[in-house]
Amino acid sequence: MRTLLLVTLIAGQAPRTAAPITFETLSNLTYRLSEGDDRRVALKGGTWTDPEDGGSSFQILTEHAIGDLDGDKVPDAVSLLVENGGGSGRFYAMFVFVSRNGMPEQLEPPELLGDRSTIQQVTIDRRGTIAVRFITHRDSDPACCPTWKVENKYRVVDGRLVPQF
Repeated sequence: MRTLLLVTLIAGQAPRTAAPITFETLSNLTYRLSEGDDRRVALKGGTWTDPEDGGSSFQILTEHAIGDLDGDKVPDAVSLLVENGGGSGRFYAMFVFVSRNGMPEQLEPPELLGDRSTIQQVTIDRRGTIAVRFITHRDSDPACCPTWKVENKYRVVDGRLVPQF
C-alpha cells in the first residue's frame, strides 16, 4: 500500500508534512462535543471513557467517509461517534473534519443523529456533498425499535456544515 504525504507551505515557516486523513487518524483525534463547550473526547484507538465514576464512554463507528468537502482538492473526513452514558440510550453524532495546514480541523458543532439509531452509511460525493443514511425514531416508535429511514445531506459552506434539503 502506498502512502501519500501532503506538504503545506506556510509563509515564514518550514514545510509542514502530514499524512492524509485515515480511519486510524480519526480514531485518535480529540473531538469537541458542542460549539463553545470545553468538553473534549480524546479518542485513543477509537474509544474514550470519562474518568469520572459512572461517566460516559465514546466509540468511533467504522462507518466514515473521506473526500474533498471544501473544494481545495485535499481530503477531508466525516466520522461518527456513539455515546453510552450508562443507561439504555446510545447517542449518535456526526463530526466533520477539514484539512487545514495539513492537519484535520473539526467543524463545529457536530450533527446529532439520535438515540439508538442504526447507522447504515456515510458518503462524500465528488461535489463534496455528505450523505448519511440511518434509521431513527418516529414519534410513535418504541424506544427499542426505530423504524424511520432517513438520508440527510450536508455541504460545507464558508467553514460551516449546512443541511441540504
